Amino acid sequence: MYLGARNDSSDGTLLFGGYGGGTFNEFFRASSNGFKVLTNGDERLRVGSTGRVGIGTATPGSLLEVAGTGTPTIRVKDLDGTDKFGQIFANNGTFVIESRNDTSDGQIIFRGRDASDTNEYARFDENGQLGIGTDNPVTKLQVTGNLTVGPVNATDQYQGILIVNGKD
Repeated sequence: MYLGARNDSSDGTLLFGGYGGGTFNEFFRASSNGFKVLTNGDERLRVGSTGRVGIGTATPGSLLEVAGTGTPTIRVKDLDGTDKFGQIFANNGTFVIESRNDTSDGQIIFRGRDASDTNEYARFDENGQLGIGTDNPVTKLQVTGNLTVGPVNATDQYQGILIVNGKD
């Protein structure tokens, strides 16, 4: 095993690998432009001089950017011994949010947080039912509280139609 360092112009490089034939794999490179981590000679992670982190990209366009071919995915997993996780990914112009609860679908909750508490705005339960103003929806869409459908002023009063229980 070999651990070494070299200086390539203005970059400092850590080398890690086996010694044989005088070739070592580059693992880490630091420069005035930040640093990058490589495996098998390919860049996997970069932290730019501005603090932006790129996984799968050498030029992150935001604080954290994950890029890749196919379906680049970010997963947050609960390590309590079950298969519970949430993940987001993008593929072919579609952005997807998923939730898993062991062997079944999980819930997706939208909420806000102030200085001392959280406030739930909406929830998709494990059956795909959306609740607004409730944390336990019993139909495909359940709104607890006031609901406005259609125009909000008298001049546009016939722009939309709401059908409730098969009647308009």
